[in-house]
Amino acid sequence: MSILWFGIGEASKIYIIAVGAFFPILLNTVDGIRNIDPQYFELSRVYETEYSKGVARIVLPGALPHIMTGFRVEMFP
Repeated sequence: MSILWFGIGEASKIYIIAVGAFFPILLNTVDGIRNIDPQYFELSRVYETEYSKGVARIVLPGALPHIMTGFRVEMFP
């Protein structure tokens, strides 16, 4: 399908690589977010932190090892 959409040039190759790299990174990110301890979210509700600060201070640091694992798997198969 990508060859039909983009032709035989570089665009189809880049598209195939991007789609192939997207899903493992996405799955590792979702797994990392799910593995964060729910007590951290409860603590942020108790302290009434804003949503953006909660994401920046709880979700991102908690999921970062899984996100980096997804990148590592895609960069060095």
